[in-house]
This record gives sequence, C-alpha cells and structure tokens, in this order.
Amino acid sequence: VDPDCPNPYFGKISLKVNIDNKYELAEELTVSVGNTGFIDDMESGSGKWNHGGKNDAWHLSTKRKHSGEYSWYCGDESTMKYKKSSDCYIQKTSIILEPNSILSFWHWYEVRTYDVQGTYVEINDGSGWKILDFIGSGGALKYLPVGNEWIEDRYDLSDYPAGTQIDVRFRFV
Repeated sequence: VDPDCPNPYFGKISLKVNIDNKYELAEELTVSVGNTGFIDDMESGSGKWNHGGKNDAWHLSTKRKHSGEYSWYCGDESTMKYKKSSDCYIQKTSIILEPNSILSFWHWYEVRTYDVQGTYVEINDGSGWKILDFIGSGGALKYLPVGNEWIEDRYDLSDYPAGTQIDVRFRFV
C-alpha cells in the first residue's frame, strides 16, 4: 500500500478465474485500507466509550453479561434498578463505515410496561441524531415488568456510503 494512500480507502480488485475453458468466474472485491469499522467486547474497559446525561448510571458490570466478564449496565447494581427521570447515554464516536456496514449488538432489559422506558438506538452522521429503534415499553398498563433473554439486534447501514463517519449512541430514558 502506497504511504500516500488516503485513510480510509476502498480499492477494487477484479478477479477472473477460468478452469480448462469450462468454468469461468468473475468477481469484483472491495478491499478496505485504513481504520474502519468498530468491534468491542467490553473486556478491555470502558475507554472506547463515553457516557453522560441526566442521572447517568452507565457503567461496566459483571452482574449480567452475554459473554466474557463485562457488559454495560444502566442502574444501581445493589438494587438492580435504574434511576427515575433518567435520560443518559453511552456513546462511541468516530466510526468509519465500510461498504454494506451493519450495526450489531446484544442486549438484555427489564422495564415496566407503563410510562415510556427503554433505550433509543441512535446514530449521527454529522447531520444530527437519527433514531434507528426504541427498545423498551410504553403504555398505560398496571405495573408489570417486561424483559427478555439476551437477544441480538442488527441494523443495516448500507444506505450510508463507505467512508461515512458516524457516532453511535444508546440513550436510556
């Protein structure tokens, strides 16, 4: 790779295979050069993320996790409850998207069925925060906790061109 190659750069490679003039395959591959994408299993600490907001209670916890030793938790571990009137977030900044990127994460939650409580999944490409999803509850039922086992959510980000820089935020309300 040329030292003057821009970061990131998405090069194209054309591959043509011909076997005994009977079978032919032609494929175009994209090769990413530079720092793109983002993966974090939370095992190396919270340094890749920042958090804040009203009644911020986000922290790495060993109480409940999908794999490894840690996961992010928003609440008081001694009571396993979150603070009333919270509007706080964890956020990862400066993720450079590759072609056909996908945002994928595992989550577990337990919230009440009344009021509007849960987590907004949001991204910002420089034009403001966009809500991808709301994971939680809403309504006017009597108190009844709603929860789940660990599940994976995936969001297609292929509408954003390769090289787009985004921030990802999980905002608990």
